[in-house]
Amino acid sequence: MPDFNLELLDQDKIRAKKRRRLFLFASVPLTILIIASIFFLRTGIYNIIYSTGVAGESYGLPSVSNNLQKVGNLIEPYLPYYNSGYIKLIQAETSEDLAAAEADFRESLKHNPPERMLCSVYGNLSYSIELRGDLLFNNKQYQEALVSYNQAESLLFENGCASKDDNQSGKDEMSQTAKERIEQKRRETVDAANNNTGDSGDGGNNGQGGNQEITDGQLQEIEIQQEEINNQAAGNPHQSHGPGTTGGSSSFGEPNF
Repeated sequence: MPDFNLELLDQDKIRAKKRRRLFLFASVPLTILIIASIFFLRTGIYNIIYSTGVAGESYGLPSVSNNLQKVGNLIEPYLPYYNSGYIKLIQAETSEDLAAAEADFRESLKHNPPERMLCSVYGNLSYSIELRGDLLFNNKQYQEALVSYNQAESLLFENGCASKDDNQSGKDEMSQTAKERIEQKRRETVDAANNNTGDSGDGGNNGQGGNQEITDGQLQEIEIQQEEINNQAAGNPHQSHGPGTTGGSSSFGEPNF
């Protein structure tokens, strides 16, 4: 009858069991590490796709990758909405397009952008409303255009990005420049309204506001509306502090934020 070394056999089993336990324990942190790596690489890949597409003025794939970022983006939850608003803004052709961009920028503000991003988010939001004012101006709806310009300017004052005092500058140069541009548009709007006789070459029926002369009383009423807008310009501005993107453009329209 063969002579088996039972002690040796037991040691082999013990060593095998230890190896299995070590592999099991090591697999847990390894799996976590792999998942974390995929998560962070995913954000980088999305940002590369976004920035490359925007730089090449091809927005289909960046829009898709940006929408994917809205799922599980715990690090920068404001960013996908900012990027989405930017894409909509630079492609906007109608008032509805601009309203969609505005909604995205407001949603971005609700997700607490970092301090360094606030002036850019507010600036892009302001610009989407300013452009809507331009459409109203072109349609000779001067009173409505003034309300939009006032609202756009009010947003620039959020977080001190632009200064209300003409003798001082805000913390953001582009916001200050935008404020001066809007003030010029507002003066031109008042002049156009007061000089407009409704004569557009076809009996004065072209445009919805053909003879919208703006009186001092109406200007005062618009100023009151502006004060109301100042109090609610950005939804919850003090709770939603919020250009740039980690992987995209930091500009909007013609002026760059």
